[in-house]
Amino acid sequence: MKVAYKSGSKCSACKGAMLSIGVQRIQLGGGWLFFNRISHASAGALEVEIFICSECGKTEFYSTKAEYYSKRAAKAPGE
Repeated sequence: MKVAYKSGSKCSACKGAMLSIGVQRIQLGGGWLFFNRISHASAGALEVEIFICSECGKTEFYSTKAEYYSKRAAKAPGE
């Protein structure tokens, strides 16, 4: 897992410093209806590092698995 993917970068909105607030797993899937919880849980999660601007609060998410997804996308046309 790569942490601090964009360490030292500037906010695209105000040019403030972007700070990493850590890595989290974001749940993928549908709604939260009582009977839909099983399908929601089986949809998986995306692991991202979250960055927030120290000046304006803009938030950005970056996949910690970028290399995996880029290799997978490169193989897709010829599979």
